Amino acid sequence: MVFSEPLWLAFALLAIPAALLAVKWFASMSPARRWVSAFIRASLIVLIALLLAGANRVQQSDRLAVIAVIDASQSVRAYYDAGIGDDGRPIDPQTAIRAWLRAATGDARDASGITTFDARTATLFEPFRRSANDLLGVVVFDARPHAIAAPTIPAVALNRSFETPSAEGTDIAEALRLAAALIPPDAAGRLVLFSDGNETQGDARRAAGELAGSGGVRVPVDVVPLVYRVQREVIVEGVDVPPRAPTRSTVTARVNIRSTHSTSGTLRLFREGREIDISGGADGRGRRISLEPGMNTELVEVTLPDDSLHRFRAVYEPDTIDGRLDDTNLANNIAEGFT
Repeated sequence: MVFSEPLWLAFALLAIPAALLAVKWFASMSPARRWVSAFIRASLIVLIALLLAGANRVQQSDRLAVIAVIDASQSVRAYYDAGIGDDGRPIDPQTAIRAWLRAATGDARDASGITTFDARTATLFEPFRRSANDLLGVVVFDARPHAIAAPTIPAVALNRSFETPSAEGTDIAEALRLAAALIPPDAAGRLVLFSDGNETQGDARRAAGELAGSGGVRVPVDVVPLVYRVQREVIVEGVDVPPRAPTRSTVTARVNIRSTHSTSGTLRLFREGREIDISGGADGRGRRISLEPGMNTELVEVTLPDDSLHRFRAVYEPDTIDGRLDDTNLANNIAEGFT
């Protein structure tokens, strides 16, 4: 039994005079009822003192359940560089994390610690001696967390597929709460979060505070930051067109494109799903454009037909350099506008 506020135990001393006063005041009662009443009042005071002192029962266990909380959001999939595999292709982030966990849990006789595995390797907590009884669980998340494996033998957990239904967004807080709920009651728990830290919903700091609890740290959360720097990326940020325009008039569509580097590609413009010829007489229907670092704006003159609503969609297609597209994430190469 341990106490978070032991000074409140002094309050329990009031139980003695309270019992004596009860015996004196209840003299009209039978001796049995008088002493029972005094005992109940004294016990109540002692119980209140224990509650105020924050009494906790400490259960010792040599089992440790580590839950790997793995970020599978679009930002990690698109931008995190886990290296190049033997086949010359980029390594999937989840594959790199699985290999790291397999190496860290491979031999119970080895001391294990958490370190980052990017270019800026740093120890996140000191190595610990892993017991053969220790368990590993896996939670994979984007906007929704998914329990891949409840705490079990590490080899079993790592043989599970990490693939889950994708949802747009990142909710670290819910993933931490789900991971903490998986920790068995007879084992100490520890969470290891693999993430870039970009959350679109929830509050990860608040969730970590909830896991800490009021009586001290209950479930420590260690973080393996998936650090990356976007170097070759093009984003179509929007298509600006007049909100109103007369029928059969000519309007100017402003396509805003942001680039991290100098590059080139093809811009295509669609109205109601049909491609408009903006090539200016060149081959094809798209317009060849060159982009500089920063914001680039392309002006496109479009003649409106008789329809009352016109929906435009701009698509940027990057060029291929040395067999690879000169853009990291193609999902953000589309934007729409309405007139």
